[in-house]
Amino acid sequence: MRIKAHLSYHGSSFVGWQIQAQGKTVQGEMEKAVQLFSGQATKVFGAGRTDAGVHAKDQVCHFDLSSPCDFRRLKRALNGITPENIAVHHLEEVDESFHARFSAHQKTYTYSYDYSDPADIFQRETHYHVKNRELNFELMSKFMLLIKGTHDFSSFCSSQNDTQSTTRTLVGAKIEHIPEESKFYLSVEGKGFLQHMVRIIAGANLALATGKITLDHIQQALASPQQRALLGPTLPAHGLCLMKTQYISES
Repeated sequence: MRIKAHLSYHGSSFVGWQIQAQGKTVQGEMEKAVQLFSGQATKVFGAGRTDAGVHAKDQVCHFDLSSPCDFRRLKRALNGITPENIAVHHLEEVDESFHARFSAHQKTYTYSYDYSDPADIFQRETHYHVKNRELNFELMSKFMLLIKGTHDFSSFCSSQNDTQSTTRTLVGAKIEHIPEESKFYLSVEGKGFLQHMVRIIAGANLALATGKITLDHIQQALASPQQRALLGPTLPAHGLCLMKTQYISES
């Protein structure tokens, strides 16, 4: 039987979702937990291969078991075996054609910024602290309008990106500003993302808002491939979170 799981995790203790030669990974911890429960070695497939330090509020994965099981017992076991910074929220049986990654219809990522003075020490592991508080939120909103839609995002990805096509579609892109908390949030929605794409968008957004680059730089980067140098630094992983993974059956 194939099981679909929704889980969340705090990414600061992991070198990413995907199993690596060294370091603790979310996939590795889930596979160990499933094996301890079932007694069989089982591959766990995730919807999004989040990088080291990236968090997830709604990651989805799937795995196969050779025989039926009590989902309440399995959920309790997985939450008891995995580290405290992983939480399994929901389990369900799905058709064997389901694949957590390839069946995903849409994913939402959010990058969190804190511009309070001093920094909010209780959110320093989940928000990027912005020291420059002269921020142009109107330009941020214009940037979101520019990147929404289908573009060649080759200027917005890591040089290590290994996908054949760098064209992606963002069906949603927005800024949410909460001035009373000195916080703002950049959210993008799409079917797929390139390596470091959201963190580069987040960095370009901040560079634009603080006057280090202009909207012309953004337009050049979207119009011409491989213009990474126009966009400013890639922001750190700890501000990024996979917020939602959605499937057609859930729409």
